[in-house]
Amino acid sequence: MMAGGSVLRALLLHVLIFGWYVFTLRENCGLDFKGRHPGVRTYGGRWKYLTFLNLVMQTVFFGFCLFTDLVLAVLPSKNTRSGVPLFLIKVRDGFFTVLAFPVGTFVFISFWALYTIDRELVYPKYLDELIPIWLNHAMHTVILPLVLIQMYIQHHRHPSRLNGILGLALFASLYLLLTTAMVLLSLGGEYTRLYSVLVCVYHVKTNYAGEKKEHLDLNKTSITAAQHLTKHFQRKGKKNLITLKSIGHAVQSVIKLIKRLKDKIDTIYDEV
Repeated sequence: MMAGGSVLRALLLHVLIFGWYVFTLRENCGLDFKGRHPGVRTYGGRWKYLTFLNLVMQTVFFGFCLFTDLVLAVLPSKNTRSGVPLFLIKVRDGFFTVLAFPVGTFVFISFWALYTIDRELVYPKYLDELIPIWLNHAMHTVILPLVLIQMYIQHHRHPSRLNGILGLALFASLYLLLTTAMVLLSLGGEYTRLYSVLVCVYHVKTNYAGEKKEHLDLNKTSITAAQHLTKHFQRKGKKNLITLKSIGHAVQSVIKLIKRLKDKIDTIYDEV
């Protein structure tokens, strides 16, 4: 049975878009950074980046759209209103309205907004030498026009507002949970030592007004531990720049806090 003109048009566009995403995904995974991209070598590799997850998601979505179009193209139109074809359409619509469109739009807006404010936050200048310009736009720019084309060529039934929000919130929660787990697993023993430093800070902060000598010893121990941890991350910095920036800077702040507390303690003892 010949399919309608709208189905054939959607089928052709989905072939092109799906092919584009497969090509882009392959080029992304095939980049040879030669150890110069710290983020790819740290916890989670590419999978911690929402940009990469969105790229995979869009590839899967448009591949599913292509499969659905093929099913609709070979079946008589009266048979597409129930059974498997109807189920495929519902899944396609739910996938698009809950994940593909919101996440793709968010990646586009958040990336270029932060890039405009300070590109070093999301796309440091040295990445221009590692990632081709066209691939950067394929991952962060072209995604929006393609989801808008999808919105135009096919009507999508939206789920209820509650189900849509819950679905998107579940995806966001899983993403945050997985990235947090990746960070903790990558830190290993370093996380335990950082936790110990923070515990020391807590005790010093809550007891700095006391007059017991061990508080001063605890403060000195905390400073020594924090400095040791910072040096450890600085040694790893060449191999793990992301960890150095995210954890090392935090430890530096901890050291400054402890030193301020130590100054308060010294002032109290001087007055006594």
